[in-house]
Amino acid sequence: MQNKDILLGGSRLLTGYDTSGNVDGQITIAESSRMAETVSSHSVNGDKRAPNPHDFSVKELYYPQGSISRYDTSNRLRSVEQGSLGRLYDFDFKVSDRTQSLYNSAVSEINKRARGELDLSVSALEYREVIRMVKGAGSIRSYVGNTIRAATKRGRPPSGETKMKAVVRDAGGNWLQWQLGLRPLLSDFYDTVKEVNTRVVLNMMRVRAKRSENIVVSEWSSNDSDVKAIGRPLLKGVQGVDIRVQFRPVEQFNALRYASLNPIGWAWELMPLSFVVDWFLNVGQTIRDSETALAYNNTFSSGYITYLTAYDGSISTKGDISTPGGRVSYDCHGRMRVVSFQRSVLRAWPFPSLPTFQSDLQAGQLLTAAALLSQQLRR
Repeated sequence: MQNKDILLGGSRLLTGYDTSGNVDGQITIAESSRMAETVSSHSVNGDKRAPNPHDFSVKELYYPQGSISRYDTSNRLRSVEQGSLGRLYDFDFKVSDRTQSLYNSAVSEINKRARGELDLSVSALEYREVIRMVKGAGSIRSYVGNTIRAATKRGRPPSGETKMKAVVRDAGGNWLQWQLGLRPLLSDFYDTVKEVNTRVVLNMMRVRAKRSENIVVSEWSSNDSDVKAIGRPLLKGVQGVDIRVQFRPVEQFNALRYASLNPIGWAWELMPLSFVVDWFLNVGQTIRDSETALAYNNTFSSGYITYLTAYDGSISTKGDISTPGGRVSYDCHGRMRVVSFQRSVLRAWPFPSLPTFQSDLQAGQLLTAAALLSQQLRR
């Protein structure tokens, strides 16, 4: 490992004023204007065909530049500091690390492309519900009819139920019937036909998955809470994961492409409202990805994973701070750049990490949640 701290020299001009506002004296003070910290590790030389491990990181801090003006209690200017202000405050961002969730998402995509998403085992275990849903498909027309009658004030709603409740509950029932019953059934049928007509002829297959997310500032550090209060941070960047896997497809019939063979996965999928838990903590996908990693590891040939974090950040500090001796006016700007790259060689099929909490629900999930709540309306 190599560590380099490079401090580039700068200076600031300190000007003092007397009580009449005249220049009382000037002095030039040496300060650091920039620090570049580079950390890099050795890269293993490969054969120009297979990937080789490599990583590096660069962190550059440009210390605040600008001016600091000090005034007495009578609002008279006493001194001005201009130029490079050195380490005026700790200059670092607290960036939310989403590496684990991005990794799990990329692993799921790798498994989807290698194994597929078809799982007839759960459908078979829920065959009674599936048959009931198919038979209930005709009730959609009655739901629509009830909704129309309620909306047009025709017909009589059940005792104690308002017409609006009838409309909301019937609409929610229609959505749940489609989203949780007919849609998965049609998807299984389509995927089964597609799988039956797929013939794997390649001796080696390559799959790749990339996931990235924009970086958002959560907080920046400063020893001086007053300076921090008037500092306005801005951060733009990206965090990403890239996984590539090469494997030998199973030539004979592969039951895993049609159904899960994991009883733990069956139990989870059959648990009431487990899909709601998966919206926030994707346990079901983690179980399936773990099964895929164990089952497909004997087909694994090679692969690698790359992590990247890159962002530019700046802080504009402009405003006044009251002090016992008067006030201090800041007008300065600092910035920093961070790049971190890490590539490692995979020795086995990528295994998922523990699921992380997520709260960014999609439109379909929000509609399903609303439909579930609509069914709880009192009749």
